Amino acid sequence: MAVVEHKKNGLLEKLAYRTGRGRSSRTHIAYDVTIADTPYPDRPDRTAAQVALYNEYGTTVNGKEHVPPRPFFSRASHQFAKLWKQKLAIELKDTGQDPEETLKNMAEYLKLEVQDSIETFSTPANATYTILKKGKDDPLMDSGFMKDSVVVVKVT
Repeated sequence: MAVVEHKKNGLLEKLAYRTGRGRSSRTHIAYDVTIADTPYPDRPDRTAAQVALYNEYGTTVNGKEHVPPRPFFSRASHQFAKLWKQKLAIELKDTGQDPEETLKNMAEYLKLEVQDSIETFSTPANATYTILKKGKDDPLMDSGFMKDSVVVVKVT
């Protein structure tokens, strides 16, 4: 869904090269922040990734809205976009300008943004039936499984 990436001739490659720790011209490091494709414990016919997709974009049944869109991933990506430059500067300093460690940390930061977005998303509210079933009006949180399924994957 969102990628924090380092490619040759990119900003981090130039910084790494200037510090004497440049990598070969074939270097490509990327970390993907996504939702694991793990089956729900109580609904083995659905995975966390599917439920995340249903919630991000909403669903319809017989032409009527069934699950309204709750764009938690888009919200997290927008929040990350506002802060990535400041966070990148901090990470470069903290890692001694190590490009791979910096990118991994940036991806972990985006993961936390996605998890926070899942946890704090409140509008639109749950339907009355869902509130009664869950015992609360917390649109994206029930068991916490989807939130716990947000992962950082190194792309090789």
